[in-house]
Formats: sequence, C-alpha cells, structure tokens
Amino acid sequence: MVPATADSAHTPSTAPAPTKRLPKPSPMTQALIYERWGHFDPDWPRFDAWLHQTQAVAEFGHARATFREHLRGTLALCAAWGLPQAACRAGLLHTAYSGDLFYFALARSEVAEDRAALRALVGPEAERLVHLFGAVHRGSIMDCILRTGALPAQGLEVRWNRATDAAIAGSPTVQVTAQDCALLMFITVADYLEQAVASNAWKDIYQEQTPASLWPGSGKPATCFHWLSKLCAASRPYLPQDSQIPPIFARCTQVLSEETETQARDLYWSVVQAEDAPDRMDDGERLERLQAAARLNPFVGEPHVLMAQIAFRQGDYQAAVTHCGQALDKLYTLGTAWDKRIGFPGWCTFTRLVALRASRRAGGAQPSNDFPRMPNGLAHIDEMLAEIQALEA
Repeated sequence: MVPATADSAHTPSTAPAPTKRLPKPSPMTQALIYERWGHFDPDWPRFDAWLHQTQAVAEFGHARATFREHLRGTLALCAAWGLPQAACRAGLLHTAYSGDLFYFALARSEVAEDRAALRALVGPEAERLVHLFGAVHRGSIMDCILRTGALPAQGLEVRWNRATDAAIAGSPTVQVTAQDCALLMFITVADYLEQAVASNAWKDIYQEQTPASLWPGSGKPATCFHWLSKLCAASRPYLPQDSQIPPIFARCTQVLSEETETQARDLYWSVVQAEDAPDRMDDGERLERLQAAARLNPFVGEPHVLMAQIAFRQGDYQAAVTHCGQALDKLYTLGTAWDKRIGFPGWCTFTRLVALRASRRAGGAQPSNDFPRMPNGLAHIDEMLAEIQALEA
C-alpha cells in the first residue's frame, strides 16, 4: 500500500449511508477471488510444489488453460462446495489415470508403483477415488442417472475402462457403492464446470484427427448444466455425513432442460455478439434478451452483470445495484465463471465496482464523485473497497 503523503492524506469522501444490498462472500468465496489456494487444504504447499515441479502438469495445455490450473481449480471448487477432503484431493488428481473420454494420463492405473506415488501425494482414500474416476467407466453411472433420474441405493456394477485393470481385479466389472458413485459424480461436475467452454482443447482439438473448430473459439459458454444438474440431484442423497450439500443448482434440488439452457445461452450470446455488430442492438432489446436468459437459466450471474451496466447508463441506479447483487449471489454460489472469457475473480471484482458506482449515484453523488476521491482528484482504491464492504449484507 502506498504511504499517505501531504497530498494524499485526507478525510474520506462522504457519501449517503449505503443500504446493504450485496451478498457477502464467504471465506471460501474470498479464497477463490484472492486465489488463496492454501485455504482449501492444509497440505497445499506440498501440492503446489508438485503442480509446479511436475513438467507434465505445468506444460500440458488443457481445455482452456494449463493442466496445472485446471487441477488446482477442480480441487478449489470441490472444497468451496463443502465436499469431504478426500474428494477434494481426488479433484486435484481426478484424471491422473485418464478417464472415459480423456485419453491422456499422468500415471498408469495398472502399475503398483504409480499408484503408490499418487497415494503418497494425496493419501489412500483420495487415491482410491482417483483410481475409480479414471479406471472405471463413469459414463455408466451417468447414463443410469440420466435415464432413470436416480442412483440405486445398492450402487452400480461398472465395467473397467481397460483390460489391464480388469485383469488385476479378476473381473470385467466392479461394484461401486452409491456413496462412491455420488462422490465421483460431484468431482465430475466440478471437473466440467471448471473447464466448460464451447471449444475445448483436449476434446475438440487434440483428440480429433481433423479438428472442425479453431481453439480457443469465440469463448461462448458451453451447455452442460442440463445434465450436470441431474447428476447433482441424483447424487445428493448419497453424500457422506461429513459432506455439506453443494450450494449449486439450489442445493442440488433443481434441474434444467437442455432446451431451456441452450435458449438462455444463445440469448445471452446474441447480446455479447451485438457489441461488434455494424447495427448495434438497442438497450431495450438487450435487456429483453438478458432478462429472458436469466429466467431460463437462473443459476448464472453474468446476464445480471450486463443488465446492471445497461441500467447504470440509463440512470436506473437502484436497478443496477439490484442486478449486481443478483449477479454476485449466483457467481458466489457456482464458484466459477459461466462465461469464461473472464475468470471468476474478474467477474466478481468488476461487479462489485459497478455496484459501488451505482450505489453512490443512487444516493445523490455526482458523476465526478461516484468513487471516493482524494484532494488530488484521484479515486482512492482502499476507500472504494471499504464502501463495497459496507454494502455487503
């Protein structure tokens, strides 16, 4: 922080007392915004060293970033949602033994030495979940849920992905308990949400003989909530007692249809694309489409961020603050960005600043003073953040 000088020392600028309209980020959400990965596991320094020192993790380009960033983000999401520590650590290494669709691996599931090395890193229970995640056909569990809407209380008999694992087990299949199925599904949800983009490098580029798309594509959000929400709803009853119910999808009680999710995404994206169109869409049409997108997919905050900006420039400052509050509530709940052109911290911090400006304008501040000002005319960032915190419930 820059020390106060004769020029900068001052009495904080005054503004009308703020009304508490913004949700307060939880400690877990603050850790996501600050990227304080150590908040998610007491052994983080050891995991962080492994992520940076392991060349295959640091240099492999994943869906939208490096493999290191994806693995780190998956652990953080699992922890932010309140999953047990072993499941969170399994999120860190979830595709170490590859998977149903992911044809790359850090270790060999059939080699005892490889398994022992990963067991030493994350612990036996986490490694066991990692082994199940990559070695068994998780698609069978997902198919059962999507077909029936439920998980059987007795679990499922699932085939191995590779003959080598089946040979070690002495059977082509393995019985997976309902609890293990549930944990595998929630790790899967975190895995997908962390990387959900329309043009996915490992899936759409590396594993295609002649890729049809150019990475990174337009940045359009992927459509996956319709099936991820079903996995959550079916898995919720079988989480272990030491697990919280993840807050996503109304605490895993609501599901989306593919049709409504796609309509919401396309309406939102039409507004985004209009920014570069020769005949730009007017604000009335923008608002109508964004409102419809928010109704159709009530679990994403980004449409509200755009609506807040439109309300601000129309002078409807109370509506802008309201939209910011709705956006933040949904962003904090999901724990990751839906529109991944911007990362989660960027969406959250931008939205909080829009809320601050709108709040001050709603209270009568003039445009020249819609941020706290020092005598030299500069906006004081520490005071801005203090006022944002005062707006939080």
